[in-house]
Amino acid sequence: MKPTTPQDPQALTYEQAGVNYDLIDPLKVAAQRAAAATAANLGPHGFAELAASRGESAYVVDVGPFYLASIVECLGSKALVADEMRQLTGKSYYDGIAQDTIAMAVNDLITVGATPLVVQAYWAAGGSDWFGDAQRAQALVAGWKRACDTCGVAWGGGETPALAGIVESGRIDLAASCTGIVNPKTRLSVGDDLAAGDAIVLL
Repeated sequence: MKPTTPQDPQALTYEQAGVNYDLIDPLKVAAQRAAAATAANLGPHGFAELAASRGESAYVVDVGPFYLASIVECLGSKALVADEMRQLTGKSYYDGIAQDTIAMAVNDLITVGATPLVVQAYWAAGGSDWFGDAQRAQALVAGWKRACDTCGVAWGGGETPALAGIVESGRIDLAASCTGIVNPKTRLSVGDDLAAGDAIVLL
């Protein structure tokens, strides 16, 4: 099979997948402006946001001896791939995409120099019956726990809503939030601290 290219008429576009940034971006801009106006709420606690982290992969707060970083990320449509693979093989791939979900959050967090500490789960299904499939549910839990151990983070808890009429029946939306610290503060890596010629190290 020939790989698709951006010019290939068979290539799937964001718009075909239901993503139209012309419609989404105005809301995001409005949300960013409103969010920035709430930074002063940290002051009474003796904390302050690191303004340079707004728009970065994780939000950073100065809490005194170290920085606190946080992020929430959604897996997206990869759960559909796991569902289709199960139809073909009879095997659940939810252990694998559990790891992928955590990786989405952890990988964003570490870009600011933070060490991840705690992960929270958000598993929103199209109905309670999704959770009643023991093979799939056990694979999701086992994969999530294994990914936490691999990343060296605590699984703090989460939310498992059954959202019939909101999420499609038989489907699930997976997301993770991650909180970590930048300690010592010199590990911080945001736009203001980056310059041409800096090395990018891949592990």
